[in-house]
Amino acid sequence: MKKLLTAIIVLLTLSATAQRGSDISIDRYYHIRRGNVWFHATRLMYGYQDGIKYPQAETDTIYFYNNMDKPLEYSFTRMPDFLSVQVLPSQIPAKSEGKIAVTYDTKIKGTYGPTFDYFFMKTNDSERAKKRLIVSPKIKQDFSGLSDEEMANAPEIAFEAEKYDFGTLEEGEKITHSFSFTNKGERDLIIRATDASCGCTSPEPEKKLIAPGESGSIKVIFNSRGKKGKQHQRVTVIANDPDHPVTTLHLNGTVKKKD
Repeated sequence: MKKLLTAIIVLLTLSATAQRGSDISIDRYYHIRRGNVWFHATRLMYGYQDGIKYPQAETDTIYFYNNMDKPLEYSFTRMPDFLSVQVLPSQIPAKSEGKIAVTYDTKIKGTYGPTFDYFFMKTNDSERAKKRLIVSPKIKQDFSGLSDEEMANAPEIAFEAEKYDFGTLEEGEKITHSFSFTNKGERDLIIRATDASCGCTSPEPEKKLIAPGESGSIKVIFNSRGKKGKQHQRVTVIANDPDHPVTTLHLNGTVKKKD
């Protein structure tokens, strides 16, 4: 809560104009057109690879331009409870810039790994009233509060192999492979989340809690339907191992045209 309040206070003290350099034109900077409200971006990723550490709350910003000949009227719908928004300045005159500060509370969200959510900005834009805005940060566990003793006795995920070559498949075939691992640490290992780079790949942990010395696996199913040529699919594994909080597994191979 303290971080959330601090983030809001900092935002309120910032200039209410968008972060557009004077050498960049409005037309060029706000290149995403949603009717008469133009955006620099409509998706927030909160540092992309850095993501947000659970249980922190962080704020990112969407910059926009009101291209209408009248003040912008707005409201927000389909708001998840872990998001809060504030438009700066609160009044957006015709032909002027503004920004939407979007604060993401990971503790309320309560999940780890890659995420994807969205909400709508409803406006008085007669050309396109609703604008969909996306938030998709990666949420990681915060290990900064662990003592030296806790770090020394932490869980440790160790995969037998992080790559698998499935050879050559005929388009439409499926393959299943299990990536085996062992908890070499002194505390229970927890698989927080798994995610695939493509909807054609489906990862599923055998179990999510692995005691010290025990083994587990991530079963991955790859469906080659609609694929052709060389393939490189990735599976992300999020765990409570402070030294390996994120492990990327790789499936490689080739899909040939069905005879």
